[in-house]
Amino acid sequence: PASCNGVFAMKPTRGRLPTGPDLGEVWRSFVQEHVITRSVRDSAAMLDCTTGDDVGTPIACPPQARPFLHEVRADPGRLRVA
Repeated sequence: PASCNGVFAMKPTRGRLPTGPDLGEVWRSFVQEHVITRSVRDSAAMLDCTTGDDVGTPIACPPQARPFLHEVRADPGRLRVA
């Protein structure tokens, strides 16, 4: 696992990152590429830099209300784990 190697990785939601007009739907949108970083903060900063729509994108996400980097610093409130 990434945690054993001191790195962090995540798979963003379909349509969050542009895939370009040449690729469009890679493996019917089962594939999403992102970066491997050393922290959640670094990954959030890269997601802020790379998120957005492309012309002709078959799947698109609504824009984020505020930057992902601000979400890292936000208090999550009371959490319930089931």
